[in-house]
Amino acid sequence: MLTDDKKRPDGLQIDLTQAETILCEKCGNGLFIQSFFLKKVSRLVSPTGQEAVIPVQVYSCGNCGHPNWLELVNEVQRYDIKPEILYKLYIDILPKKKIWLKYVKGRKQMIEYPKWALEIISNHYQVNFRTAKEHIEMFLLTEGGMYELAELFRKYGTDPKEIKKLGLPIK
Repeated sequence: MLTDDKKRPDGLQIDLTQAETILCEKCGNGLFIQSFFLKKVSRLVSPTGQEAVIPVQVYSCGNCGHPNWLELVNEVQRYDIKPEILYKLYIDILPKKKIWLKYVKGRKQMIEYPKWALEIISNHYQVNFRTAKEHIEMFLLTEGGMYELAELFRKYGTDPKEIKKLGLPIK
């Protein structure tokens, strides 16, 4: 059982209430079960010169059974492995299908908004430019949002011609 009074060897206390809980990439469940892939290694590449079966530990979601690939990749990267061997290891272990991984970025086209628009949204909502861009994208999803965004720009004194250049409706 996890408690808040676990101590490290150096005497420092670990507060697990402050630690991030890792969730399943597929279903969001937070309970994992220890699982293993069994990999057969040829005697030609085995360090002992004999064929071997090597267990590779992964954690599978207790709800849907989905293995947490990110943790496995992080664990493998700790070792100094030749790139060719690492590539073959990934090919053998990682799934051969298209799956969404939380920390892999997509190749979405980046739309550039004028700096003045980002500044207005950034100042109005007290957020950084990246988040301001996300706000603009959310406004642009609906017609009502587009009117609201145009009105916000108008309130901050933006020239109606500039608002129209963004493709926003003007009342």
